[in-house]
Amino acid sequence: ATLLAVGLARCSKLEALSLAEASLEDEGAVAVAAVLPALPRLTALNLRGNRLRPPGVLALCGSLPRQLSHLDLAGNAILAAGFRALAEALPRHPLLTTAQLHALSTADAASQAAPVDIDEDVEEVAAAQEAVQGALCAAARLRVLRMTAADAPGEECDWMPESSEDGMDEQDWDDVAANGQAAPLQPAW
Repeated sequence: ATLLAVGLARCSKLEALSLAEASLEDEGAVAVAAVLPALPRLTALNLRGNRLRPPGVLALCGSLPRQLSHLDLAGNAILAAGFRALAEALPRHPLLTTAQLHALSTADAASQAAPVDIDEDVEEVAAAQEAVQGALCAAARLRVLRMTAADAPGEECDWMPESSEDGMDEQDWDDVAANGQAAPLQPAW
């Protein structure tokens, strides 16, 4: 994780960073979080499927660049504490248009190799997810917010604005989703 941070710190012109499925875990997320302030041009961050848990998510929330427009934390054990931190942090990012936050179910999170005891109440996670959705949707700038419903693991719920500045209607968004993209202009990971 330290070598990763040292290498990233030298990439001040980096605009998109994808470390998907890199087995970062919380230690790696803390290292990435420490170097994010040194990446002034970073607009897209993909940390999908890295076994991140609330400590890693909390570290990231404290250092996400203000210019961030795309964030992908899908497939991690975000849990209630992580969603609460995201609900507080993400509204401070005025350019954020795409957030992929569909997390692992509590059962899947518990099966990840981590010594932290998971005693998450589905209702607590759902309330924290609603806080994220409420905070971000109130800003009305997101194009796509993807989260897994806490009460129905495996079912994704997509939120899209009722009207879009780019003129896209619901069918346009359905076409985008069918093509495997989260949103137009999403970086090609």
